[in-house]
Amino acid sequence: MKVQWIAILSLLTASAGFAQTPAPTLAQNMDSISALVKTVTKNVSDSTKNTASATSAGQIATLFTTVLSQVPSSISALPANQQAAALSGYQSLIQKEIDDAKALQAAFLSNNNSSASTILQDMNTIKSQGHSTYDPN
Repeated sequence: MKVQWIAILSLLTASAGFAQTPAPTLAQNMDSISALVKTVTKNVSDSTKNTASATSAGQIATLFTTVLSQVPSSISALPANQQAAALSGYQSLIQKEIDDAKALQAAFLSNNNSSASTILQDMNTIKSQGHSTYDPN
């Protein structure tokens, strides 16, 4: 009986550990996006990798959708009367990234690598705008 209780306790402890895993932070999600974008950019001219690149573009869209609800500390640090406008601007840029990631996925799925390259350039421009405004470090 004692062995059964130890086994049950061990199982509950292990389950509790999994349930307490914190969600990725904004920085962690952005790092994941950056890694995916680097890989896709590296492979954009290789049409044999379009299926994998389309999958990555879908992951980028999903991560940006998560990021949409994560508020950068630079916005939280603003005076209260400026936060709503700043958050709206941030979310607008992130929405553009979501839209571009979905278009990127479609471009890869249709084997339109030229369009994919153009979309990646646009995504990089949006990234630069966002970082200069919302990540001044």
